[in-house]
Amino acid sequence: VEYRTLGQRGDETFVRVPKEKQKEAVRFLLATLFTTPSKMLDPKVVNQFKYTGVANDIMAQQKRTLTSLLASGRLNRLFDAEVMGADKAYSVVELVGDLQDGLFSELKDAAPKIDPLRRNLQRAYLDILRREFEADSGGSPVPVLPRGLPLLGDDSGGRVTELRAVARVSLGKLAKQIEAAQPKTKDAASAAHLEDTLSEIHTILSDRKKK
Repeated sequence: VEYRTLGQRGDETFVRVPKEKQKEAVRFLLATLFTTPSKMLDPKVVNQFKYTGVANDIMAQQKRTLTSLLASGRLNRLFDAEVMGADKAYSVVELVGDLQDGLFSELKDAAPKIDPLRRNLQRAYLDILRREFEADSGGSPVPVLPRGLPLLGDDSGGRVTELRAVARVSLGKLAKQIEAAQPKTKDAASAAHLEDTLSEIHTILSDRKKK
């Protein structure tokens, strides 16, 4: 938060949002934007005004927000806050952990079933972390968004290498969670998605070890 003061009146110009409020904001996004809006997808409603592109509209908004949350500018600010006060800061580790747990919450279900929009969102998350590793080889550290979808939160142009280390640990944890969930998954599409996701994780981590 920025406070404008004149004539040296006032206290600090920049005040960081409290950790719990940041965590609450992430929980809100996970419970709303990153949850498939079933009511909005009711055919009786949607067919009144649109016959195609509904899923793409939702996916584009979800991907844009997810990319924003893991953008370099935002992560740089989290890293700065941690440097200046680790005990009060919402760290990159916590952000990625909260996002991953929320985006893959189906893995904790008795019989995991992941709908098409959630599968797409989970792949988008994996793509963002993969590009962090590819940056070592000259690849782009963040996804290139379609025109008209600005990358919110990326105001520094720099890359927080902290994310690469966090991503490695997070993906290793996710792989174990997927392996535990696979025997419980009876839905064919969900099972195929988890198998593919697990394969992608192993590829990302094994390729990194070779470099």
